[in-house]
Amino acid sequence: MATELKERVLSAEELMAEVAEVVQSPEVWLDTPNAQLGGIMPRAMLESAEGQEQLHNLVQMIKHGMFS
Repeated sequence: MATELKERVLSAEELMAEVAEVVQSPEVWLDTPNAQLGGIMPRAMLESAEGQEQLHNLVQMIKHGMFS
């Protein structure tokens, strides 16, 4: 279980780095409800593996110009 938690934390750190690459104000963006996430703040998505996957997908779409 400790390994699973460590992997989740590393994934969250990697996601934070991805966000910083594509968003001008990552801290503000992470704490602002996002319509693409059903009105949920992106930071809240870091709490679960499913949420991390959804956040990663959103960041990739932003990176490739599909959403802002």
